[in-house]
Amino acid sequence: MNNIISFKVLSSSIPLPKIIKFHEICQQYQDCTVYVYKNKETCIVESMTKLVSFILNLRGRDFLVIIEGEEVKSAYRAIQSLLNEKEEATIAEECELLN
Repeated sequence: MNNIISFKVLSSSIPLPKIIKFHEICQQYQDCTVYVYKNKETCIVESMTKLVSFILNLRGRDFLVIIEGEEVKSAYRAIQSLLNEKEEATIAEECELLN
């Protein structure tokens, strides 16, 4: 049986490295479909370029993440964990990538 959950995210709180990780997490849950939604526009989180474009065009406004499928709770926890990471950790990872 499919379940569904949704929650709001402030787009300014999700820099590009987190958007990439968000996409990767969503791809790990094959039994779920993840959507981002704002102002009657929906983007299925399948294409990295479409996702990045969608979130960057929000210009700091909030959007809705909708998760539908069998593993909703697990996907929700993984996404929330990513979104709750402190920015210092993200900056440190970026520095590691540059070195």
